[in-house]
Amino acid sequence: DEEIKDLKSIFFCTEELYMSCRQLKQNDKSEELLKQYRYEIQEFILKHRKQRMKFENQLLQLIEQHKKLHSVFTPEKLPEEIENAEQTKWQLLSAGKYPLRIYAHSSINLHVHTVTLNFRFQEI
Repeated sequence: DEEIKDLKSIFFCTEELYMSCRQLKQNDKSEELLKQYRYEIQEFILKHRKQRMKFENQLLQLIEQHKKLHSVFTPEKLPEEIENAEQTKWQLLSAGKYPLRIYAHSSINLHVHTVTLNFRFQEI
């Protein structure tokens, strides 16, 4: 009777040991999965941080370009820029360096040039 009791006790201890080992292996697997997930999350965060920094740099560059363009092409400076362009075109035309056919096909400022041309011919 004592022997059976000892055997049952050994069997119970063996079963507990088996379950503990099994639980330990499961914990190890869970720990490995957890490490892998943490790594993937960190990788994902780093990737998005790099993308965000790249986007922020592009945005800052665009803002600087816009500031530069805004300082050059302001509505206040537009009449002056148009006048400078007109003078340059007329100087090139009078020197024979600006092709007349290209100038004549300019649909945007053709009327302005024609009026200016007529006015200048009337002055002569």
